[in-house]
Amino acid sequence: MSLNTLRTTKERLEAESLKKQGKTYPKDAFTQADFEKYWQQYLDHLRKNRKKNLLSMLTIDKHPKVVDRMIHLTLSGEGLKRELERNKESVLKFLRKSLNNYDIDFVIEVNEEKQSEVAYTKQQKFDKMLEKNPDLHYLHQKFKLNL
Repeated sequence: MSLNTLRTTKERLEAESLKKQGKTYPKDAFTQADFEKYWQQYLDHLRKNRKKNLLSMLTIDKHPKVVDRMIHLTLSGEGLKRELERNKESVLKFLRKSLNNYDIDFVIEVNEEKQSEVAYTKQQKFDKMLEKNPDLHYLHQKFKLNL
């Protein structure tokens, strides 16, 4: 087991223990704008601490929505979903504390079509870049570049 797994397991067990003891947490109302503000702060925290894997997972869905205290996040594969499930306690801990609502949780959906957006080969990466900047085709031909 990794240290991160132990930490998240410990956090989850502490939360369950407090629930069993009858202690309640605040469930303050918040808006989508409030959520987006703290979501961006958490993403900035991940960038600062160089947690690129978690950062890339959380930025696949550009604009996660909150519906009835549930964060709806769409990922591109089951592997990413499992990885986020393992790391979600640290994300939720930050958001719950920041929004003062401890009833927040994730609804993680898998959309296989998003997976096709990821470029793996050099040709796929070049094609993605061409979509953003068609002038690259001219440079590719002029300098006779290989992929």
